[in-house]
Amino acid sequence: MKKFVVIVVALFLAIPTITYAGSVTSRYDVAIGGYIGIDFGWIDQLQGGDYTTATRDSYMGTQVRGSSKGNFYASGANSRLNFLVKGPDGWGAKTSAFIEGDFRGITGTPRAQVTNYGTAGVTTTGGTFSLRHAFMKMDWPKTSLTIGHTWQRWGYMPTYSNILLSYNGLSPFLRGTRQPQISINQNLTKDLSIFLGIFSPTDTLGNPTNATVADQFSASQMPFIEYEVAYQTDKLGKIGPWDMRLAIGGFTGKSKHIYANPANTGYGGQDVKSWGVNVKGFLPIIAEKSGNKTGALSISGNAFTGQNLGWYLGSSYVAPYDNDATALFNYSNPVVTGGWIQGTYFITDKLFATAWWGQFRYNFSDAYRRAAGFGGTNSVQYLSHMIFNLSYDVNPAVRFGAEYARIHTAYAGFTTGAAATGLPAAGVVGRQGHANAFRVGAWYFF
Repeated sequence: MKKFVVIVVALFLAIPTITYAGSVTSRYDVAIGGYIGIDFGWIDQLQGGDYTTATRDSYMGTQVRGSSKGNFYASGANSRLNFLVKGPDGWGAKTSAFIEGDFRGITGTPRAQVTNYGTAGVTTTGGTFSLRHAFMKMDWPKTSLTIGHTWQRWGYMPTYSNILLSYNGLSPFLRGTRQPQISINQNLTKDLSIFLGIFSPTDTLGNPTNATVADQFSASQMPFIEYEVAYQTDKLGKIGPWDMRLAIGGFTGKSKHIYANPANTGYGGQDVKSWGVNVKGFLPIIAEKSGNKTGALSISGNAFTGQNLGWYLGSSYVAPYDNDATALFNYSNPVVTGGWIQGTYFITDKLFATAWWGQFRYNFSDAYRRAAGFGGTNSVQYLSHMIFNLSYDVNPAVRFGAEYARIHTAYAGFTTGAAATGLPAAGVVGRQGHANAFRVGAWYFF
C-alpha cells in the first residue's frame, strides 16, 4: 500500500513538469541557428580587444601610460544564438520572426563601459546574454514590412560579416547599428527598390535606463526617418551570396538641447538638425564560376557625410556644442565625413584574403579644438582603421582567421598634465595616437 501511495504522489508531482516540457515545442516552423566564436589577440597599448581609437602617443619626453605597454586579450563572448520562426500567412503575406542574442553583455550597461576583453578602470558585464535582433516581417511578392529591433538601412553594407575578427573594427565609419523601427521595402522592378522607415534615434539597449532613456534625441519628440533607393542585379554574376548592388540613402531628424535661462527664469530649448547621406555598394569584379570562388575578386563599402549623427557613430559621436561666449545658446553642429572600403580575393575556393580601410573626419573649428570646456581637445577629429585578414573555410561550419589592424587617431588638440589620462607628470602630449593589433579566431556555425 505504501509503495502504491508513493507512486501515485510521484505521478501527480510529475504531471506539471511533463505538461510544461511539452509546451516547449512550437506550432510553427522554428529553426535554431548561430555560431560559436572565439578569438585571441594582442595590442601594443593598454587596451582590450574592443579597441576603437588609439591612445595618445608619448610625446616630447612625456610618457603616456596607455601607450607604453601592450595587452593580451581573449574572449568567446561573440558567440550567438538565434531563432527563426516561419508562421502562417496573413493579409496575403508570408509572416516570419527572428530573435538573436550574443554573450557580450551590453543590455542595460553604458556602451562606453562595455568590453568582454577588459578595459582598465571600468566594470564590465561580459558573458551576459543580450539582445541583438527581435523583429517580425510580413512579405508580399513586391513589398516587405519589418517591425522590431534590427539593422538600420542607410549605410549598412554587411560584406564584412563573419570575416572581420574585431567586433569594433570599422564600427566608427557607419558599419551599421541595430535600432527599433517600422520600415517598408518596395520593389519597383526586378532590380530597383525603395525603402522608407521610422527609427528610434536613441540607444535603447546600451543605456542603464534602456527603453525609458531620456536624451537630447528623445526630447525632440520625433523619430529618425530613413530612406534609400537601391539597384541590385545578378547580370554581373555573384560571389557567394553577393551580387552587384548600389544604393543611395540617408536619414533626417533632430535633437533638442535644453538649457537653463539666465537668472533662473526657467528652461529653454534649441532644436538642432540631424541628417546624413551616403552611397554604398558591392561590385563583383571577377565573379565565381559554377559555384567555385577561386580567383574571385570584389570591392564593397560606403561613403557618408552628415551632422549630429547620434548613435549611428556610437562612441565616435560628437554632440553639438554651444559656441556663444555670451551664453545665448547658439549651438554649432560639426560636419563629419567618412566611410570604408573592402577588397576580397579568393586564393582558392576556401582560402581568401580581405583588406579594409575606414576613416572619418570632423570639421571642427579652431575655436572648438582649443576649447577644453567643450571637450574639444580630447574629441577625436580624425580616425582611421587599416585591417588585413586571411580566412580559411574548413567546411561550411568551420572557419579560421588571422587579422592585423593599424589604428590612427588624431585628437582635436594638444593636452597637458592631468587632462591626459595616465600621465606621470605635467607635460605636453601630442594630438596623434597609433596602435597595432593582432588576433586569431575561429567560428563554428550551426
